[in-house]
Amino acid sequence: MKKMITDACAGSGVWYGNNDPRNVALRVKGVKQTNNTGEVRAVLQRATAVSPYVAMLTRSDSTYTIDGLCFHLRAWEDRGWIGVPNRTLFQVTAAKLRRHGNVVTFQWVKGHSGEVGNEEADKLAAIGASMEDNGLPDPELEIEDQFKINSAKLATMTQAMVYRGIKEQQGKCERDATEQNLDRIRASVTEVNGTAPSDAAIWRGMRNKDISRSARSFIWKATHKVYRLGNAWAGFGPEYASRVLCPKCGDTETMDHILLECGIPGRQNVWMLAEDMWRKKGYTWPSMSLGLILGCALYDPRDDENGRLPGAARLFRIIMSESAHLIWKLRCEQRIANGDDPDKWPSDDEIIGCWLYTINERLTLDRLATNPRRYGKKAIKKKIVLQTWSGTLDNEDALPRDWTMKPTGVLVGSDWIKRRPRGRHRVPH
Repeated sequence: MKKMITDACAGSGVWYGNNDPRNVALRVKGVKQTNNTGEVRAVLQRATAVSPYVAMLTRSDSTYTIDGLCFHLRAWEDRGWIGVPNRTLFQVTAAKLRRHGNVVTFQWVKGHSGEVGNEEADKLAAIGASMEDNGLPDPELEIEDQFKINSAKLATMTQAMVYRGIKEQQGKCERDATEQNLDRIRASVTEVNGTAPSDAAIWRGMRNKDISRSARSFIWKATHKVYRLGNAWAGFGPEYASRVLCPKCGDTETMDHILLECGIPGRQNVWMLAEDMWRKKGYTWPSMSLGLILGCALYDPRDDENGRLPGAARLFRIIMSESAHLIWKLRCEQRIANGDDPDKWPSDDEIIGCWLYTINERLTLDRLATNPRRYGKKAIKKKIVLQTWSGTLDNEDALPRDWTMKPTGVLVGSDWIKRRPRGRHRVPH
């Protein structure tokens, strides 16, 4: 059995044998569709179709499904299914398997290892993901009373788990502003990746450890529109009227304006530096949007053979998040600390210095974090650090092959920076 996800559409495949009429490809129905949903749905399809009087052997490469049904099921039931993703599918599948009148066995097989059944199921799953409707009725999602568990064992509960259960019953209530930004992130990521991320994937991306903690906080708050900007000041009296408009451009100050439109020194320079560094790695700079900035952790660049580029994706997350956060910090310093005084605007050289310092700090942290003696299992793999920064360093040809342990002299290069005329308020073209 196999699953596949294509543009937020999950497909499942069940393969019995060559030219077997029971072979089936189906598209998973429902709003929340993930890889794991497709995996569990494939087992449910098999449990529904097979005769209850024969032994059932299911071979799959899905450790998620096998572990869930074989090892975690009792613990999930004891806690009342609180916090378990795909709980409905798991509950229905478990009930179907318990009604089976013969032995039920699962066997794990290694994926993409040439195992015929797994490869054929993979093909069926790909077909299912692209189907409009497979014509098969969905298995009944109602659970018989004898298999239904509506409560949790008090002895297994913790205060945190009880609280989570209460929150699940209350349901989520997203703010309109948050929903708007989630839709913008989804549209921007879909444009560059070709697939639409779920809300859960977007929030998970904002917690990506490749993004610094301060930048993660900024992205999270910007997505929720926590920062009071523009028209949010309109109802606070005439003394705050000046905060509605950008002092440089005269336009309403929004996060879009600050990060992508404002002519104040700093914004254009920072994005110029980020783009030049990205192009130095040999990649094409994507069209900028607020959605892509907030969803930068989800950007998935590929090579000519459609293979993933983990180093490039990691570098993009770093330079995009740090650059956006730096623009925000420069704006706050100018508006709050300097009182919008044009004479205190930073020069081009100061902005370049701030950006290089920020990026080199990340490079230094990466190098130090590769030390297994100090960080043990939490150490970053040298391979991913080398993939991330190679091609961007100063005098890289003179550095050793493994420069991660070099104590000094490893810095992001500045020879590629397009220098502007000296002085303040120079606007790059």
